[in-house]
Amino acid sequence: AGDFNTWVREHREPAYTEARRVFPHPRSNDPGPTHHFELGGVLRRSDHMMARLPDGWTMTVERGPETFGSDHYPLIGRLSLRS
Repeated sequence: AGDFNTWVREHREPAYTEARRVFPHPRSNDPGPTHHFELGGVLRRSDHMMARLPDGWTMTVERGPETFGSDHYPLIGRLSLRS
């Protein structure tokens, strides 16, 4: 998990691209912006949580509802083992 500074070039950021290649899960994240600072009139997504999971495990990630005084919204990751 981290701030990949993807607010400028989004998925073309090399660090994000490499991390996503190695840690492919979850397949879809909460699409909401994570960086609270307004840049260019648009709130951007710069934070991502990723994992490499064994068979049978799933992960979901959602953005927290408040910034709690930060310029970023927290990400909440949940791991589950399918029965």
